[in-house]
Parts: sequence; C-alpha cells; structure tokens
Amino acid sequence: MIFRIFNLVQQLMPSFFFLFSNEYDEVSSALFPFTSDFLAFYKQYRKETNSLPTELSILLPQILNAVITKMQFDESSNWGDENEQSEEAEFLETRRKLKNLQDMVGAIDVQLLIETLFTIVNNAFDKVSQGGQGAIGWRELDLAMYELHVFGDLAFQNGNLFIKSEAGLVPNGHAAVCLVGMVIKMMNSGMLITFAPSLYIPGYQLITMHRCDLISPSLNTASVHGKYRALCQCFRSS
Repeated sequence: MIFRIFNLVQQLMPSFFFLFSNEYDEVSSALFPFTSDFLAFYKQYRKETNSLPTELSILLPQILNAVITKMQFDESSNWGDENEQSEEAEFLETRRKLKNLQDMVGAIDVQLLIETLFTIVNNAFDKVSQGGQGAIGWRELDLAMYELHVFGDLAFQNGNLFIKSEAGLVPNGHAAVCLVGMVIKMMNSGMLITFAPSLYIPGYQLITMHRCDLISPSLNTASVHGKYRALCQCFRSS
C-alpha cells in the first residue's frame, strides 16, 4: 500500500509544482491543504520508519524552494503604491500561510531550512554590497529581510543566542552562528543609504527585539553600533 502511495506521489508532483508556481495566488493557494497534509504524512512516516525512499527525500528541498519562491512579491507589485494596499494585504495573508508550510518543512529537517534561508539572505546582502539597487530589486530584498526575521526564531530555539565558554561568549549553535553573520553582513552592506527604510523593518525589529543578546556580545565595535544608531535614526525621520 505504501509503495503505491509513493508511486502516486511521484506521478502527481510535476503537476503539483507547475500549479504551485502559478502567478495567480488563488491557484497556488488551492494546493496549500494538500501540501500541509503531504508534509504531515512525510514527517510521520519518517518518524515511524527512521528512513525515507530516495524518491521522497528529494522532494523536501523542492517543496521548500517552491514555498519560498511564492513568498516573494510578484513583478506586477509596486513598492509603496497606495492603490495596491488591498492586494498587498491579500498577499501578506498568503505569505503567512506559506510561512506555516515553511515551518512544517523545518519541523522535518531543520538543517535544510537553516541552510536554505542562510543562502537566500546572504546572497541578497552580497548583491547589496556589490551593486546596491543596480544589483538587486526590492522584491528580492524584501524576501531576504522577511526570512532574516524568521531566522531569528530558529536561532533562539536553543534558548539564549550566546553561551559562556573558555573563550568567552560564543554563539549557541549553528543557527546562532549564521544569524550573527547575517546581521553583521546586513549592517555592513550599505543598504541603509540605498533602500527605503520600510524595506528593512524586519531586520530592525529583529535587532531591536534581541538587542541585548545580539548587539552587545557579538557586534561590540564602534562601527556596528554606529550603524545601529543610524538604522534607528532612519526610522525616526521616515
């Protein structure tokens, strides 16, 4: 019976990914319940058998990538257009549902989620550092900032972001190491003087919420503290 299910899933997935990537959210949203049920089955089967057929194991990163891609504003969206506020609200609701699916993937394979988000955010900040607005669009940067904020939840799953060691305070786990690196890269990328302040609200919220944990031990330099003050000033004056 289980092998019949696997065969049916393999036959179904090409159509699934085609429809999930449809430009209309109404189409892809219709697949969210199936995606949720499939991920729940995936998690339960792996828990019970401690293994997965290769045909299933390769689907998880593909599903994650499809979910994250759908989280990005589409090309028809314009930043700050008041005439599109209702459409933006609908998209943000869709993004919230997609985030639930992303969390389900993380519950199955947290390392896959950590590495995928780390790559997306790092690549975006690299583009900002190298060429500013000429190298990256606001849609890609908005997604990176959103995922950076999400990453904060992963980094704090082990409790405090830093723990004491013989060498002093060190990041508490791989996710914490990644988060510290991404925050440093964000602060040094030059995005403060390149993009509208509203684009980096998620990063501002993340740093402000965990300032004592994040800024003081790990980024204890005058340069980064100065950038943090500049970030705060941008929001006060915007």
